[in-house]
Amino acid sequence: MSSRIKNFSHRAYPDRFVYSIFVGAAFICIGILPPCSPLLHPGGSFLLFLIVFFCGISFGLAGGLSAAILAVYLMLLGNNIALPDLPRLPPEQQQSLSFLFFIYFMGGSMAGYHAETDRRVKRHLDKLTQIDKLTGCYTFPFIMNLLERETSRSRRYKLNLTVALVDIDFFKKINNSYGHLVGNDLLKHFAKTLRHCLRHTDSAGRYNGEEFLLVLPESTPDQALIALERLQEHLQRIRMRSPRTRTFLQLPLSFSAGVACFPHNGDELSALLSTADIALAKAKKGGRNRIVVERRRWLRVRPPQALRMVLVDFKARQMVESVEIVDISQEGMRVLLQRPVPHDTVLCRIYFEKNKEAVEVESRIVRRSSDESGRPLVGIQFINPPAALRQKIIQMPTDSPIN
Repeated sequence: MSSRIKNFSHRAYPDRFVYSIFVGAAFICIGILPPCSPLLHPGGSFLLFLIVFFCGISFGLAGGLSAAILAVYLMLLGNNIALPDLPRLPPEQQQSLSFLFFIYFMGGSMAGYHAETDRRVKRHLDKLTQIDKLTGCYTFPFIMNLLERETSRSRRYKLNLTVALVDIDFFKKINNSYGHLVGNDLLKHFAKTLRHCLRHTDSAGRYNGEEFLLVLPESTPDQALIALERLQEHLQRIRMRSPRTRTFLQLPLSFSAGVACFPHNGDELSALLSTADIALAKAKKGGRNRIVVERRRWLRVRPPQALRMVLVDFKARQMVESVEIVDISQEGMRVLLQRPVPHDTVLCRIYFEKNKEAVEVESRIVRRSSDESGRPLVGIQFINPPAALRQKIIQMPTDSPIN
């Protein structure tokens, strides 16, 4: 589990340094205030009680009791009473001071106890929302929030960030054959082994059912590959035994994984996850029990049939509509055209939806060829593609990556 996560939980106390500064400043104020100050007079006892109560709420039980001791000292100082002189005071004054001391200590301790109890409850609730009870990994909302923070940090400091989507092979078949309780035992065992194979700075979260999302800060795809191969070796050596079956069946475990790296495979969170998901689909399609690392910078995909594109050649003063968009990425596409385009610099008008406004991007034809029927097949590179175009390509429905 990531050591950075500990910083996100509530703390029962502030840092000792901050607390020491607070107490020291209070004692300095005692030395500065004159003895005739209303704060040090019995008439200021209510104000002292408020300060004690505030310290208990802010600093917990230790802070409330320390503030109560400080309030007693202030009260005695304001009345010019030394501790040895307390037994010689008149009975009425002794009762009055004893009642005030009791109020201070009770107020500070009760406020501090309430604050600590409240913080413990908040920490427990945070843990419930952060940790998946079955697997012990992070929940989906928390791991996504963590990935978003790590992506922002990697972008700010120009660091590598690797993500991996891991899916247990044939998990539904195990559920159907042995039941969901055995499947839960398998999930627990797999998640425990997975966490054991990661670094303390890495994080694992339950992404969807038997699918897990790994976040590996400041790591390359090769480093992620080492961790996943280590997980494969552990699973091959150890077979899971479920006590829920009469014969204690030893179930073999294997997984498929897709790995993507920031910023090489995408500089946005959605692009990174989409690339890892496509790599995972390749691993499953290739026979499972394998790891696919996506090393291409811009992943090309087959677009839906509704996608349409028109090339505008301003120099030739003509518009050429595409016959078919073969594939598309965030940096360009390959297109079959109705007729040749004479010039290389063109304007692309891409229609993602019917009867919707097109997204325009200045482009350059970088490759010219033809298909079997002789139609022009051109490779187009986008020039400074806008963020809106990149986002639409990332969100475009497709399940057919180009090999």
